[in-house]
Amino acid sequence: MTCNICGECCKWIMLSKEKGLDDETIRMLEMRGVKVINNCMFIPSTCIYLKDNKCTIHNTKPDFCKRFFCDSCENAEEFKKLKEMIR
Repeated sequence: MTCNICGECCKWIMLSKEKGLDDETIRMLEMRGVKVINNCMFIPSTCIYLKDNKCTIHNTKPDFCKRFFCDSCENAEEFKKLKEMIR
C-alpha cells in the first residue's frame, strides 16, 4: 500500500462504538460533530503532525495511524463510500 497523500487518516479519530451507547448519547455526540456510522465513531480532529497533507512523523507514526484504511489500499471503494457518509 502506498500513500496518496489525501490526509484523511490525520483528520479523523476512528473509534469502535461502545456497546450500550444509548440513542440519546449518540444524538449528543452527533450534535458535536461526531459521525456515527455502523459500529464506528468518527471524531473530527486534525493531527498536530499533519502539514500540507503529509505526516511529519510518517516513519514513526503510531499503530492506530498505520491501521487506517484509505484510497490507496485494497478497500478503496469501501473507503470512498465511507468518506461520503462522513462528509
